[in-house]
Amino acid sequence: MNLKQMSAAAALAMWIGPAHSYDTHAPDYYGTENYTAAFFFADSSGTLIPDDFEWDADSPYPLFEAPGGPTVTDITPAIGATGTVLEIFIPNFVDPLPLKKLRIQVTYEPGSSGLDPLVVGVTGVDDPAGTVPGILVDHVVDDEDPSDTLAYFYEDWVVYPNPDYELIELFVPFGVTLDEVIVDTVSTVPVPGALYLFASALALGGIKLRKRS
Repeated sequence: MNLKQMSAAAALAMWIGPAHSYDTHAPDYYGTENYTAAFFFADSSGTLIPDDFEWDADSPYPLFEAPGGPTVTDITPAIGATGTVLEIFIPNFVDPLPLKKLRIQVTYEPGSSGLDPLVVGVTGVDDPAGTVPGILVDHVVDDEDPSDTLAYFYEDWVVYPNPDYELIELFVPFGVTLDEVIVDTVSTVPVPGALYLFASALALGGIKLRKRS
């Protein structure tokens, strides 16, 4: 693992924005040891932009070098696209803990097509070793929308081995308007036996462990 890192957390930008009223299902690890939380909101043009970034300032581990903090990049194909494809970059801790957990919350205004946003995948990047795919653990649709017009879902993912940072690919169908995206993460030690399950899932190319709506 390359300890390319920031010498001080103050070098990472922190955005102070409005309250996040749609953070309705924050994970139980929010605010705990080695957590991060990245908040993104859509501006008046519908463009998703970084809002706030929080992390465990008391963690003994450094954050991966990220002078601009979390970012959103439009990677939509030039031909044949049926929606916008966004790549969301989440800087994280460079640490020896074996597992990364993520919760991705998406709030949006549905379009006339009936199609919903889709988390295409999560990729963990360990600099300079390479990449590892995330594993989808759970997909939950909230029965009570934050408003009369907005829809909401969250997904839980795990990445093993624990990377230095994560790239999230989010597909937004044309006609759908994003409102807010929240990404919570934590570096942790899994329960006994879980590492074997995750390693087996990766050997099979990644599996959905559980899905409900």
